[in-house]
Amino acid sequence: MTLKFNKRKRAHLDIIYDILNAVSHEPVLKTRLIYKANINYITAEKYISHMEKLGFIRRDNRFYYITVKGREVCKLLEEYKKKTVELKGILEALDKEIY
Repeated sequence: MTLKFNKRKRAHLDIIYDILNAVSHEPVLKTRLIYKANINYITAEKYISHMEKLGFIRRDNRFYYITVKGREVCKLLEEYKKKTVELKGILEALDKEIY
């Protein structure tokens, strides 16, 4: 029996969505954010600082919060993810019909 691991890397937008989603319900510490978003420390450092500069999240003391702009982006990313799933379904149906 062999074990197979999913080696697909998440897209840039998926990571941003996961970080925003991690802080969307309540303020969280960086460690909790890392666990909720399923990212490592190095990735967290890169994305969190970038997202703070863009105004999607903010830090107050040790806690991270989502901003109004971050909520808007999170909604757009949710819509994007839904459309992506829908398009994948259409492509699979086309593949069955054509090939």
